[in-house]
Amino acid sequence: MIFTEVFILSTGINIIIPAIMYLGILIKIFLKLIWFFIPHIYLDKKEKKYIYE
Repeated sequence: MIFTEVFILSTGINIIIPAIMYLGILIKIFLKLIWFFIPHIYLDKKEKKYIYE
């Protein structure tokens, strides 16, 4: 029983860690897209001239 529990834990960690890394990469890309689009929307609402520059 101990060996199977250790095996399940090790495989779980092997699955979870890459999933967390992959999610981290997706979140970074998503945040970059948000930070790219938000200033344009914000400047468009404040002063429309900035969006065309």
